[in-house]
Order: sequence, then C-alpha cells, then structure tokens
Amino acid sequence: MFNLAGLLAIALTADRITSAGLRRIALSAALLVVAVPIGYVAAVKIAAQRASGIGMRANWPQKAIAERFSSIWTRETGAPLRIVAGDPWLAGLVGLAHKDTPSILTNGDMTLSPWITPSRIDREGMLIVWEAGARDSPLKLFPLLAASKTGEERFNFTYGRNRRELVIVYAIVPPKPPAR
Repeated sequence: MFNLAGLLAIALTADRITSAGLRRIALSAALLVVAVPIGYVAAVKIAAQRASGIGMRANWPQKAIAERFSSIWTRETGAPLRIVAGDPWLAGLVGLAHKDTPSILTNGDMTLSPWITPSRIDREGMLIVWEAGARDSPLKLFPLLAASKTGEERFNFTYGRNRRELVIVYAIVPPKPPAR
C-alpha cells in the first residue's frame, strides 16, 4: 500500500532537492536494492546455523514435500490434485510447487477461499496437510477427516550443520463419484 510513498516524497519535495541530493538518494536506493536481498540470504543462512536446531521454514525441502504428496495423491485417487488445505505455510508449499497448481484452502476457512465450495470438494477431493504436533491443526476440517484416509510423512533434511526431521500429517478426502 505504501510502495510509492518514496516517490510521493520526492515529488512533493522536488523543489528543495539539489542535484547532489538527488545523487545521494539514487546511491542510497541502489545500495538498498543490493543490501536487502543479501541481508535476507544471510539471515536465512545464519538461522540455519543456529544452535537451537529449529531452523527457519524457508529451509524446508519444498520440492521434496510437493513431489511426495503428489505421488501419494495420485496413487490413492488417480485424479489430479485440485485442492490443498491446511495452514497457509504448509498448504502453500504443497500447492505452489505442485504441477497441477491446486487451489489452497487456508486453515479450512471457505470465507478466505470463496472459489472452494463443498460441492467442489465433493467433485474434486482435497488433500489436507498439517505439521505433526502443531497447535494450529485444521480444526475446521475435522468433520472431513473422519471419513478420510490419513497418514504421515517424514522428511529428513539438512540445513547448515543441523539435521531435522519434519513430520507432516495428511488426510485424503477423495473425489466422490458423480451421481447418476
């Protein structure tokens, strides 16, 4: 929302800026364009080296997670994956890296994803994913879990000098056959 605030500030103060001041502003902007991404990479790498052993979510093995859940979904349903539900981070990891680019149902809240309806879930099925032991498991989706096949997948990955096992619980809500 405030992306153009700097441009507005320059426009409103243009009569007070000298050419030397303009060069300083341009140099500062150029330095920030380089420094901010370098700072982010450094923060991600440093967090991966932390002694706490937790690591950042940015270090999770997104491609491996998406590929494994893709093969599980295909094996269990034989249909393309069209809907992934769960917490925003994990459902996003699976959905964004998946070849079918499914819709993401954030926290099972259909008001956040109005294009996902109960009839669409019946027609296309849904993969529900959440991190084992997470406090924010998909409570709104528990009614669908009762009739679903559930399981868990483990992902071992190295970040920095540490190793971590990530356990993701999943449920498959298969597509319902069309009524005749």
